[in-house]
Order: sequence, then C-alpha cells, then structure tokens
Amino acid sequence: MTGAPNDFEHLGARVGQILTLAQEEAQAVAARIRQAAEREAAARLQEADSVVEDQRAKAAAATADFEDALASRRTASERELTDARREARRLVEEAQRQASTIVGEAQATAARVREESERKLASDTQRRDLINAQLADVRQMLAALTGGTGPTPQLGPDEPDGPDQPDEPGQPDEPDDGPAVGEGS
Repeated sequence: MTGAPNDFEHLGARVGQILTLAQEEAQAVAARIRQAAEREAAARLQEADSVVEDQRAKAAAATADFEDALASRRTASERELTDARREARRLVEEAQRQASTIVGEAQATAARVREESERKLASDTQRRDLINAQLADVRQMLAALTGGTGPTPQLGPDEPDGPDQPDEPGQPDEPDDGPAVGEGS
C-alpha cells in the first residue's frame, strides 16, 4: 500500500484504527518475510558456496589422485622399459658370445680339416712317389730281363691313375696300395 498516507479516518475512527493496525501488521509481516527470505537466500547461497567448495576440493583430490596414478604408471613404465633394455642388451651380449664361440669352433674345425687334408695330401704324394719309384725299378728289371729299353712313364700329379696305356695281355694289374712284392723300402 504505497502512495497515499493512511487516511482511514473517513471510514470511521474505529475502522481507521483497525485498518491502520492491519496495514502496520502487514508491513511487519512483509518485513519478516523479506528478512526470512533474505536469511533463506543467504543460507542457500552459503550452502551453494559450500557445495561448490566441496566439489572443488573433490576435483582437486581427484586431480591429485590422477596425477599420482599417472606418475606411478610413468615410473612403472620407465622401470619396465629399463628392464626390457637391460634384457635386450643381455640377449645381444649372449648372442655375440655364442656367435664368437661358434665362429671359433668353426675356425678350429676348418684348421683341423685343413691340416688333415694337407697331411693326407702329403701322405698321398709320398705314396705316389714311392709307387713311381717302384714302377721304375720294375720296368728297369723287365727291360733288363727282356733286353729292351723303353721309356719309363711315371705318374704325375695330374694323372692319379697313371699314363693311358692299354694293359698288355697276360699281365696282372698292379696294386695301388703298398710297395711291390719283393721290394725293400
């Protein structure tokens, strides 16, 4: 009831007094309602601020937990990577040791095979020379017995089976191993 002053006098003194009291009572109730509404608004605002602060605290805690978990995972990943690198290095070193061992064994085997081949070659060469000497002696004896002198072919390094001559009928093949019968070494 804004605007005009309280003029309830024209309605009568008693009615004016009741209406004035009612108006004052309405203003007092409105003031109390306004105060209660302000208190309620302030309480709700404080409650909202509390909820916002609580949510901010929870978000900060969640962020801190996430960062801790992330740091923990990062540390674990770095540890795993370090372990994997260490294992890879160990495997490479082991493979290199095995390769060195295999190469060393292969070289030793090759050297043994080479030495054995050279020994066998020297033995075969010595045997061939001995056989050639024995054949030359046999040919000389045959030539002396038959009275002929013919060429005395010898086995050469490129002729392992001897010269290409047809076997004479009635003469046995000469053995390839060992000295001839009747020959002294």
